[in-house]
Amino acid sequence: MSQDNKFSEFLQKTINAGLGFVALSEEKTKAFINELVKRGEITSKEGEGLLKNMLEKLETTGKDLESKVSELVKRYVTRESLCTKSDLEKLVQRLEDIEKRLKSLEKQQK
Repeated sequence: MSQDNKFSEFLQKTINAGLGFVALSEEKTKAFINELVKRGEITSKEGEGLLKNMLEKLETTGKDLESKVSELVKRYVTRESLCTKSDLEKLVQRLEDIEKRLKSLEKQQK
C-alpha cells in the first residue's frame, strides 16, 4: 500500500471516528438529560438549556476536529510536495494556452 493510500485511509478513519463521536455524543447527551428530567433532578426548561449548551459544545468540537484535520492535510501536502488544486488549475490553464498557440501556429503554416 502506498504512502498516499495509507494516509487517505488514516484520514478517512479519523474523520469517520470524529463524526461518529459527535453523533454518539449528541444522542447520549439527549438521553442523559431526558433521564435527569424524568428523575426530577432538573426541570424540563433546565434540561433544554443544558441540552442547548452541550450541543453547542459538540458543534464546537466538530468544528475543531474539522480544522485540525484540514491543517493536518495541508501539512501533509506541503511535506510530501504534492500539488494542490490551485497548482493543477494553473497547469491546466498553461496547457490550454499552449494548445491555442499551437493551433494558431499550425494555421499560419497552412
